[in-house]
Amino acid sequence: MAKSAAKKSDGKVAKPTEKKVVEKVVEKVAAPVVEPVSNEVVVQTSTFDTLLKQLSSVTSLVTSLKSDVKALQKQVAKDMKAAQKSSGKRKQRDPSKGSKAPSGFVKPTLITDELAKFLGKPSGSEMARTEVTKEINRYICEHALKDPTNGRRIMADDKLSVLLRLGKDDELTYFNLQKYMSCHFAKGGQPPAATPGATTV
Repeated sequence: MAKSAAKKSDGKVAKPTEKKVVEKVVEKVAAPVVEPVSNEVVVQTSTFDTLLKQLSSVTSLVTSLKSDVKALQKQVAKDMKAAQKSSGKRKQRDPSKGSKAPSGFVKPTLITDELAKFLGKPSGSEMARTEVTKEINRYICEHALKDPTNGRRIMADDKLSVLLRLGKDDELTYFNLQKYMSCHFAKGGQPPAATPGATTV
């Protein structure tokens, strides 16, 4: 018999090789947690919008004011230029003539001896009506002769009544005080009329 090319095994059977299966470990990635938009963020956004609107409004106002100021500045400059031009045409007063003499109520005038004594002034004094009015008003205040229920009315005492020639039914007020004072001032360069009697201080 022909010998087989393949040799018989010696009775040992080769064990099959075991393949190890390697399992891949996949890490689970947690899904990102999306937090809801809080009310605070909404409020802040709304505040920003409001502030931006206000800023825009202020900017517009400033721009408008700048325009108005420029226009006013031009008008003032124009008016000043016109005023200077006008004043230059006026006749300048001669400085050698001095200031204008006082007249009217501010011009010192000879007063009666009776009024001078009432005011504590020497005989033959000259006073302006404004000065005399001021002194009589002081007398009224010092002696509480002002009517508390009617501020315009003067409740003249005996001295003031005699000085101003007040009749029994005459009502003295701050409006007609000058009328009753007029008899104590010289008029037209003439001395004041002689008085029937003089009051003492």
